[in-house]
Amino acid sequence: MKLASLLALASAPLALLAATPALADHHAEPAAATTPATPGLWKVADEDTTIYLFGTFHFLPKDVEWLTPPVAEAMDSADLVVKELGPESEEMATIQAAVMKHGLLAPDQSLSGLLTPEQNAKLAAVLTELEPQLAATGMSPAVIDRLRPWFAFINITVAKFGQMGFGAESGVERVIAERTKDKQRIGLETLDQQFGFFASLSNEDQVRLLMTTVEGLDEMETALPAMVENWRMGKVDELAALLNDDMSEANISDLILFDRNAAWAEWIGARMDEPGTVFIAVGAGHLGGPKSVQDFLAQKGITVTRVQ
Repeated sequence: MKLASLLALASAPLALLAATPALADHHAEPAAATTPATPGLWKVADEDTTIYLFGTFHFLPKDVEWLTPPVAEAMDSADLVVKELGPESEEMATIQAAVMKHGLLAPDQSLSGLLTPEQNAKLAAVLTELEPQLAATGMSPAVIDRLRPWFAFINITVAKFGQMGFGAESGVERVIAERTKDKQRIGLETLDQQFGFFASLSNEDQVRLLMTTVEGLDEMETALPAMVENWRMGKVDELAALLNDDMSEANISDLILFDRNAAWAEWIGARMDEPGTVFIAVGAGHLGGPKSVQDFLAQKGITVTRVQ
């Protein structure tokens, strides 16, 4: 699995683990774009219900303009705002409980014990490179050694994003949360569910996720800015090609990406029976390419129209 594909799989839990600006040292901060943005926005509508679908990017550099009039209008018109995770998942007690349940190895296990000597050497080099970013969130090598491989992969990815100047504090979800704080807000999933998706993978699959990240860290320097630019410009097919290319491990991609797309399409289909306006914001990787949310809606005979 290529690194870009892996980032698509991990997009949802990442933002919750990068709440502090200390993660970003702007080592390689991208220049602010000047071309007007047009990130993808779709809608499903009948005589008394309108549901907007907006693809988000959880981590962005500062000063990326993306809140266009169509997106702002869709957001402001909504009676209900739906994200992958609801406001309750942002509570520290909820995060800590999910980490304790799904993110830690058994007392008689260690991450280093699950890896080969060669893999341990590669991991140690990456931990040294990202030491300032990891230390900002209390992730010393000793702490990392207590993490399940999937959770180590998440934390290393977040740290690399911070080193590059990409932060959750600049991400789309923060703007949506602030702009819609007085509206009803719910989540399609719980944090326990999202962490559980990763935790249900075998140790072998988790180690593969971790080592793909460790061995492809330099690739992220070009892959992430390219993904953000395609997202910003609404180039759905190009973004999907980057995010979902080489999804060869069906046991991983079905569980973490495609099965969820199908479930969300079911939720949308059921919600169309109720009147009102709904604004749904989920990771952009779920709204492009084969087996996207729109594909599953089409299979149900529901017409999706692109707004932007």
